[in-house]
Amino acid sequence: LMKKIGEDYTVNNYLWTGDIYLSAFETNCRFTDPTLSFEGRDKFVSNVQNLRPIVDALIEPGGCRSDLLQIDLNEKEGFVQSRWNMVGELNALPWKPK
Repeated sequence: LMKKIGEDYTVNNYLWTGDIYLSAFETNCRFTDPTLSFEGRDKFVSNVQNLRPIVDALIEPGGCRSDLLQIDLNEKEGFVQSRWNMVGELNALPWKPK
């Protein structure tokens, strides 16, 4: 489980692509980050699918990555917690934020 979730960051770049190993996530799992929190694997997939055209318009292929900083399994409470950074160059914007 930990390996598959870790690969979602390091191989699939899932924060940008939405490409997650669905079997690693319960259908009612919770996704939480500093800006939002929601419940449901399908909701996550839907959210990323809605954002994908915007990301594709702003970022050139290969211009983004997901850095996995830490991943831990809390066996007692039954969840995986990760810390990560999304890194990307928004080249389509005139001020070129990174």
